[in-house]
Amino acid sequence: MSSHDSPCYPHPIIAGCRARFVTPVTPALVQSTLQDATWTLNVQKTGTDTVYQGAVNGQITITNPQNAPVTVYNINDYVQGGPQSTVSCGSPVPFQIQPCSSTVCNYVGYWPAAPAPGSYTNLADVQYSVGDTAVMGNQVGTAIFQVEQLSAAVGTINTAAGAIPAGQAVVQDGMAPQAYGFSGTSQQSYSSQLTCPDTAILTNQAVLTASTGQQITQTATVQKLCYELAVRIAQTSAPYVGRWDWAVSKVASAQNVTLKPAETAWDRYVNQQLDLAQATGQDTATAMDAITGGQNLTSLTADAMPGSTNEEVAYTVTFTRSAPQAVTGSAPAFQSVGEVYITNSSPLNAQLTEVQVSMTNPFGGLPYTTTASCPMLTVAAGQTLTCRYIATPSFNPVGASVSASAIYQNNRNGVPTGATTPFTSAAIIVGAAAAPAGASRKLQAATSGEDRGDNPLANVLSNILKPAPAGGTTTSLSINNLPPIPIPNLPEMPNISGIIGSRAGNKSSNGSSAGFNLSKFMSDVAKNMANDNKQGRDEHEQVDISIAAESSDASDADAKAPAPAPAAAPAPAPADTVVAAAAGNPSEPPQMPLAPVVAAAPAAANLQGLQQECVEAGDVFVTGDEYVTGMLVAGTFPSGRICSTTTFTYTVRYGPFKECFNKQAVNKASWVAADTQQAGNASSTVNVAVEGCGAAVAAKAKSYAVWAKKSYRWDVQKKVSPSSVTVGRDQVAKATYSIDYIRTEILVNPKLSTTMQFDNLAGTSAVTLSSFSFTVTSLCDGQQRQKTGTFKCAASTIPAGGTPLTCQLQTDLPCVGPGVIVAQALAKDRTVTSVPFNFPAPKSIDVLSESECAIVVDEFSQGNGLLSGNVTSGVRPYGKLCGSKQFVYTAAFGPFQACGKQKATNVFFFMIGGPTRSSRANASLN
Repeated sequence: MSSHDSPCYPHPIIAGCRARFVTPVTPALVQSTLQDATWTLNVQKTGTDTVYQGAVNGQITITNPQNAPVTVYNINDYVQGGPQSTVSCGSPVPFQIQPCSSTVCNYVGYWPAAPAPGSYTNLADVQYSVGDTAVMGNQVGTAIFQVEQLSAAVGTINTAAGAIPAGQAVVQDGMAPQAYGFSGTSQQSYSSQLTCPDTAILTNQAVLTASTGQQITQTATVQKLCYELAVRIAQTSAPYVGRWDWAVSKVASAQNVTLKPAETAWDRYVNQQLDLAQATGQDTATAMDAITGGQNLTSLTADAMPGSTNEEVAYTVTFTRSAPQAVTGSAPAFQSVGEVYITNSSPLNAQLTEVQVSMTNPFGGLPYTTTASCPMLTVAAGQTLTCRYIATPSFNPVGASVSASAIYQNNRNGVPTGATTPFTSAAIIVGAAAAPAGASRKLQAATSGEDRGDNPLANVLSNILKPAPAGGTTTSLSINNLPPIPIPNLPEMPNISGIIGSRAGNKSSNGSSAGFNLSKFMSDVAKNMANDNKQGRDEHEQVDISIAAESSDASDADAKAPAPAPAAAPAPAPADTVVAAAAGNPSEPPQMPLAPVVAAAPAAANLQGLQQECVEAGDVFVTGDEYVTGMLVAGTFPSGRICSTTTFTYTVRYGPFKECFNKQAVNKASWVAADTQQAGNASSTVNVAVEGCGAAVAAKAKSYAVWAKKSYRWDVQKKVSPSSVTVGRDQVAKATYSIDYIRTEILVNPKLSTTMQFDNLAGTSAVTLSSFSFTVTSLCDGQQRQKTGTFKCAASTIPAGGTPLTCQLQTDLPCVGPGVIVAQALAKDRTVTSVPFNFPAPKSIDVLSESECAIVVDEFSQGNGLLSGNVTSGVRPYGKLCGSKQFVYTAAFGPFQACGKQKATNVFFFMIGGPTRSSRANASLN
């Protein structure tokens, strides 16, 4: 450190002139708040204008040879045996000098009387500290100068503000809007606008220059305390994610399928017998004749059966995806619930316009924004406001980044300006573990996307300005690894010069009675904050400052630790209750009352990220002994991943089947969601019946006989002409009679006899038959007549090995005519039906002689009012007649003596013997 002096004299100045710079009241500002600071210049002029008899000025060079910064707190310069000097270094103390760097300061001192010629020594005493240490050091430098003779008087003084009139002075202030002139004792005030973001101690310097050349430098300091609203957002429950609803429907074109078999038991039997015959060298025709007994048995084959051996069924499967109820507005598809905590650590109330919650869209769309529900929009000083939000975005919020912004209403001197500033929280990830509401949290805020971390200095200064508690307690400040520094709790912030000095009346908690140097303390705080912030940026950590109140007789070891964060969220307080924070923990301001949760509007129908967006589709047949499967012949089975309503159509063919059965074809379509493991299915059942295989027994008629007896049928027809005659008295009436006897040959008592043969087609095991029955149908005169009955067999079991069972069946036919007979039997639970056997009309095998001839008689009926006639010509029928014959004769009636009506009735009849049958025919004459 060196001093360079340059004395000059005589130097006229204003004798006894003083200037005092008054500091404004210490303001507390929230970011973007404007506060006007009023500065007052007090100038006092005493005595009369005089001419000082000398002045000395020079430079002080302060060099830092250390490899750590040096903080300069005070510079004292004076001339031994002479005046005290005013020092100006460009920056007010405290200021720092970097390692291996220098700073040059200027000083000036005035003699009120002419100094005696000779050698003088100027001393400069610098108080400083090195690095982060709190130990003060000082360094003294000297400079020697000579005073030889007086110079001429000083003329008019010119400044940047112009020439200074005689007897006046000009005060220049870098913060003032202009330079101010003074002609005597007076004061001048002006205002400057204080803005944030940085908490700082603002030192303002005013320089008074008198017309005589006298200069006085005074400084004033204002502490600007800047606060940020700390905003934190937390989830209070896991997010709700809706899901697409899926359903599947399945429709078959048929519910019942009836098929004939690909082959019957008869087909298998014939094939078996043909193989055996060909193995012995027998030709096919001879073998078939032996198998069928010469009958046409093609009706027993599958080809002859009606129907088809296969049938195709078309299936339609529709997988339907529908949005959840959010589309209709009845419920949200997505929901994320949480709370926003706005902490106001400043001593001023903070007015908000709203609290916004913003969520990024993981799908690349626009972010979702909603407004949190708050009990009020004023965050009281030193308290925390808790707001709740229910976010219902149109996309899946899991994994999205969500943050909250408290929109602060800017003001100037407490009057709103109309502008706002957002204080935004650090983002959290939706779906991460939800933090308990009310947990311990650091004071954080973000401006223009830059994480500012904690604001410990604001907390420290806020505590400095609190009134001292009863009992003379102090507050202990611990910054990182620095030893505790006692800080008096000052009731207000007076002029800075009133703070720098001894405060022996306040006893610190560690027993120190040293005075408190606020300039040095603030410098220490600033340096440590700079270092800690740098370390915090490098290590992604935060600087923790804790201030705990202690009693005057408490030791450091007995200091209470900050209250731990609660393990779970506290129950909400009543609306008119303010919950107090843990004592001594400024990071936990009192909680303000909560507002009721207001649900946001339902999400839009354009939804993204719902669960079950896609599913895996499938379609399979149910298998097992009771089920039958088909073969795909068209389309595709539902399979693979589908993400929208999709319809599959396919066709399945059932058959051909060799065996007969009654089973179900059950086809099941299903879906499963990979993300939720939810599943659904729909089945379609088709009843498949294969009928007509027949039992393993074939029935046929091996031989037959049909016959009837010959007989005659007699008929008679009789006519009279005329049928009515009118005659006079004594006259004779005549009538001619015609009689036809007709004999017709007929067949009666028709019968059928046949041999039924039952073959064991399987041939591997015996078959037992029962319930033998038949149905015969005859066609007579164009009409079908039917008869049913039962018959018996000598045995009921067909042994294994191929020996057939034969049974004799004889029955009367319902009429004389051709017909068909079908025999049936039961083989276990199956009905064995024979091949329909067609028989011809019966033929005569003998004659019934008693109907060959008839006894014929012709006579007139006797009685009251009846007349008998006398044959006048022809022959009347009488006696035995053995063939058809006509009789014609004439009968006479009268003469009549009296008038009146008479009637002649002629009766003809015949008798057929064995047994006797008679027939009558009448002919009446009126």
